[in-house]
Amino acid sequence: MSDDDANGTGGIEHQPEVVISVALAEPLTPSTRLLKALNRTTGRSLGELQRAAESREPVVTVSLFGADHLAAAPRVLGTAELLVENGLAIEVYDRTDGAPERIDLPTLRQILGEAG
Repeated sequence: MSDDDANGTGGIEHQPEVVISVALAEPLTPSTRLLKALNRTTGRSLGELQRAAESREPVVTVSLFGADHLAAAPRVLGTAELLVENGLAIEVYDRTDGAPERIDLPTLRQILGEAG
């Protein structure tokens, strides 16, 4: 019997928890047009999105490699790209089993490419 079998993991490797967050770099009151576009991309309510934008909280936070991964990856990338296309500076954070680390958009695309 392997150690994994003895530990009840059935030989399944521990997959690190990867959480990606996208926030605005500066607080702002977004336009109705931008809020509606973010709503379509993130699925969050207009009120939640407005509060997040005004307080620099994450506009979207997703967990990769989970059951929701197929929907999560395009949601986080689409949100980041939408904000950048609208001329807004963003902050993207990658938290992999620990403290958040700030990453740039090309790194996000690389992570999502590896996760896909």
